[in-house]
Amino acid sequence: MAQLFTQELFELKPLIKSIEIKVCAQSRNGVKQILALITKENEIILYYCYGELPPVLKRIPWIGDSSKNIQAVCFDSTATWLLIVCLDSSVYIIPALHIVDKKQKIDCKWSLSDITHFPKISLLPNALPTSCAWWQTLECNQNALVGFDSGNILLVSLTDGRVLGGCSIPEAVTTLQICLDNVKEIISLLVTGITERQWRLLLEQHSNGYMWPSDTSNTQIEESVRSKFYTLRQIGVDKLVSLRQRLGSRKDSQSDTASESSCSEAYQSISVTSDSTELGQSAPSTCSQSCKANHVLCSNTELELMPQMADTFYMSQSCKNRQYFSALYRSTGLLTVHASDIDSAPVHVYRLLPGTNSLLLTDTLIYSLNSSNTISILSCQMSECRLEGETEFNDDALVAQFDIENENILDVFKIVDMSVDALPQKCNYTKSKFHHLKQKSDMSFLRPAIDTCLIVTDKSVYKINLRIPPVQKFIEYVTEENDLEKAEKLSYIFSLSFQRLFEHCGDLLISRGSYHSGIILYKQAKVHLLKRVLKLAVSADCKTLLKFVHLCLSASRIDMNITTRIHIGNVAVMSYVELLLRSNSSEQMRLNNTKDFMNFLLHESHFDPILAVNMTCQAGHWNIVNLLSKCRGLQAEVVVAFGKILHNDFITKPSSLDFLFALSEPTLTQSYLILPQSAQIIYHYIRDNADTFPTDILKRLVVQLDPSQPCVVPFIRAIYQNNRDNSFSDANADSFDFETSDLCSIIMKDLVETFLCVITILIARLNKVSFSLSLLETFVPERRIDEPNVINRLPDLKFLSCGYEHAAVIRNNCVYTMGVATSGCLGTGPMLTNTSGPRLVNTLHDLKVTPLSVSCGRKHTLCATDCGVFAWGSNSHGQLGLGPHLQETPYPQMLISISHLKIVDISAGQYHSIALTHTGKVYTWGWGIHGQLGHGNCDNEYYPRLVQFDHPVRQVTAGHAHSLILTCDGKVFGFGSNVFGQLENCHIDAKKSTRPTWVVILPDMYIPIEKIATAYFHNMAVTAEQKVFMWGASPEEVRCFQQRSNMPKESKAGNVLSTECWKTSIQMYQSQTRRPIKQIAVDYARNYPGLRISKDHAASEEGDDEQHSNRASSRKETRLPLNGMDQGSVWVWTRHIAQVVPELGRCIQTCCTPGVNVRLYTF
Repeated sequence: MAQLFTQELFELKPLIKSIEIKVCAQSRNGVKQILALITKENEIILYYCYGELPPVLKRIPWIGDSSKNIQAVCFDSTATWLLIVCLDSSVYIIPALHIVDKKQKIDCKWSLSDITHFPKISLLPNALPTSCAWWQTLECNQNALVGFDSGNILLVSLTDGRVLGGCSIPEAVTTLQICLDNVKEIISLLVTGITERQWRLLLEQHSNGYMWPSDTSNTQIEESVRSKFYTLRQIGVDKLVSLRQRLGSRKDSQSDTASESSCSEAYQSISVTSDSTELGQSAPSTCSQSCKANHVLCSNTELELMPQMADTFYMSQSCKNRQYFSALYRSTGLLTVHASDIDSAPVHVYRLLPGTNSLLLTDTLIYSLNSSNTISILSCQMSECRLEGETEFNDDALVAQFDIENENILDVFKIVDMSVDALPQKCNYTKSKFHHLKQKSDMSFLRPAIDTCLIVTDKSVYKINLRIPPVQKFIEYVTEENDLEKAEKLSYIFSLSFQRLFEHCGDLLISRGSYHSGIILYKQAKVHLLKRVLKLAVSADCKTLLKFVHLCLSASRIDMNITTRIHIGNVAVMSYVELLLRSNSSEQMRLNNTKDFMNFLLHESHFDPILAVNMTCQAGHWNIVNLLSKCRGLQAEVVVAFGKILHNDFITKPSSLDFLFALSEPTLTQSYLILPQSAQIIYHYIRDNADTFPTDILKRLVVQLDPSQPCVVPFIRAIYQNNRDNSFSDANADSFDFETSDLCSIIMKDLVETFLCVITILIARLNKVSFSLSLLETFVPERRIDEPNVINRLPDLKFLSCGYEHAAVIRNNCVYTMGVATSGCLGTGPMLTNTSGPRLVNTLHDLKVTPLSVSCGRKHTLCATDCGVFAWGSNSHGQLGLGPHLQETPYPQMLISISHLKIVDISAGQYHSIALTHTGKVYTWGWGIHGQLGHGNCDNEYYPRLVQFDHPVRQVTAGHAHSLILTCDGKVFGFGSNVFGQLENCHIDAKKSTRPTWVVILPDMYIPIEKIATAYFHNMAVTAEQKVFMWGASPEEVRCFQQRSNMPKESKAGNVLSTECWKTSIQMYQSQTRRPIKQIAVDYARNYPGLRISKDHAASEEGDDEQHSNRASSRKETRLPLNGMDQGSVWVWTRHIAQVVPELGRCIQTCCTPGVNVRLYTF
């Protein structure tokens, strides 16, 4: 028996009862479906359905003559005309569609007001018509095929009633079925006999122009007729007289057969008088067979007997908008479905219930009928099996069963589901993509089209109805009963989209407020994380949405790409803004929401900063705007947003204290200089309204607009330089940049005017300062301060630098950055993409500064210019030196605290930075947990701080957690981590040093060092004798050491590397001719350190075993002759070999980053 939970989905409903039915036929075309029933009282009943409109029932009386009893009926393919074949073989055409629906437009091929009659088409004695079929050829010719109990099949033209041909089978015909392929290439006739043997007749084939009956058959007929007339010539006169008398008597007795030809009468007379010796034996036999066939005009060789294997029954099926040919193996219950021909491979194989006699195939269900009048409904998906091997019937495939007692089932017809919500509507789903469904009825567009059936018995007509839609039952199982097992099985039965339904059930739960359950269903439906967030955002519950967003962004197990994180972060920004707008009624709630929003903006880096600035400005959350400006480095975006708001005449100008506090932020000065259009609007607003500003705001504006600020100095210098150049002769006039001079003058003019306006109002309000114009006439001589001694040799400028995942290069007095744009380390502004190609850092160019040297750290970049040091990127550990409040900045910002110093060298470590002044003083800031700042402690420094060191320094370099400095007398000092021998000294017992410690390079400890380089955990140094030494460990060596440390003791024997050897410097290279080495660079992975040499010389490389190329006690030296090499060659060495790198030009500088070596050339 069928399972109870699926049995209740269907019901067997009687449509027509208490009638005696003998013949039935059905047809459908689009949304039209019509059924014809012929009762034993010879009445015609038409049952018509058009879409979801109420059905129409019509009863039509028929001719009372017993010879006109209806024996067979069928419809045309358009469900318009009904073909009737009577007992006397006469044919009638009834306009059935016009009778039940007069609004339909009909092609009037036959009469609409009356029936169309064709006289008797067969002269076969005692031959009764049993079936008929309507054949519309590919050329739209209308024909009828009529089958008889004698086995004959006649082709009748429905235009004039002529018999066009025929054939026969050796048994009575029970059914005729027209079979079409999907491309309408072949039309065939499937003939079923009384013993359920089946034949197939090819009616039409479009590709070769074949049409039954074929022309070859007509040629054979003509030759047969000629031979028979030749036989008639040989008959004597007495025989001809006798033949004429018989023709006359037959003509009188059969007056209703006037349509038959005299030639056929002659054939019948010849068959009667077949005892004539002149005719022989062949001619009478031929004539007799011809008469018995009732003018059959072709042979039976065109009929193909279908193979009868395992009691096979063939049917033509229509489902999934395609035509199929099915074969039911009754003895095994196996059903194969073929695309076009039984000879082709099956596209589907189903295992049905044992004892199945016939079936009806639909898109999702199979309606099967057995001998005991039991209708079984099976799931196509769950009853599908493999053709190979024996498989049993799947009990879960049985959906429902209905028994019809005391009635004989005549036929089962398909009813196509034409309900509006069952039709595919992609547009509805698209429009409701993020629209929550609040009721189960809102999910009607998800309901699949489920075809049901009509069951016609000899006493009634039944319809199998879908009582409860499967989608509705699925929703009940999921949202109300929480029975996911039944819901999943239901989706398999009806081929429903399990994940899609789960997703919309989640929508339904969220619309009801069950957010937790809805999110769980989204996860089970494998909905994309971003889509879950957007669906939750539609519910307009900001608090729940923010909780889920924080969970997604903080969970480490959730794998998200950068784009998804940014979109989710944007949703959080919009939710916070909406939450603040709705919390105006409660001040405490507003403060709490503002605090949460600020914490999100401070600690989450994946969101669109421009969107955040614009939304908070439009919503008037000025404290949030000030936070974005001060802590996220978005001063440029804030200035642009202020300019747009103040320039808009259709909105009220903001004047709250929070707005003025954000407007007077001192860090906006630099953005005013590089964004003159927005700055002019803001300056104009300040000058017009400064007298209404509070005193505290005026004090902040004085600091912000002070023209003597370090960031303003480059503009003043540019004006002075252009004015000085303008005083030269006219010969230099072409090279003068008037546009730059005018722009700088305009910017400075607006700045100074606004500053004077503000300070004048402030002084007048305070009333504490007096003016004396005579002071302008007093000349104060400039005092020259004696500067300390400058270092004897300045370090080389760094035009090229590589960080962990980004690089910077100076070209034509411009800085270009490229690589991974993490935390704004490229300095080109906020970016939503993860990586970027070479791009100009416009801020430095717009500030009129000249870059001299660059250095890249892990996520930050330093640039030394002729006006001070600029920094940008991440400030998570204070590595930018811009204070503890700044988290990151995507634009370069000047280090005000050391702007008065002349910086000659900079170096960016992992999370800390070093700067060297022209007097040999060292300043450090940033991450200090390992003592790498050299201040005697492990604290982080958020501003540059002087390292207490007595010796003048001429070069600085920073690694991961340690720093090296090179003094003017050639000694190397280091401070920071010494876990992996970064400080080289074996006498240091601690794992770190917070003060500068002398790094002893053996064996020539007293030979001065000329150059140093460091990367991550290892270092390189060049002595005055042009020897290259290395010490420390690379991350790869650290990883290998940790792996061997975790190995069993028996596997470590002879293979463990002592950590003490990491603290020993070894010689890697020596120049035989002592030509100077211009530059050295070290890779983070340590496998590819490189150097640039000056001229012809020989290089040597000391290698060792495969795992540690420069750490084995027994070293091997290989001399490589370099005679003939040009100046500026680059040499690199890996584990075993040293080789020269092919040059594109003269190499200026080289640097290394993980996996990439970068070189800068000149041509």
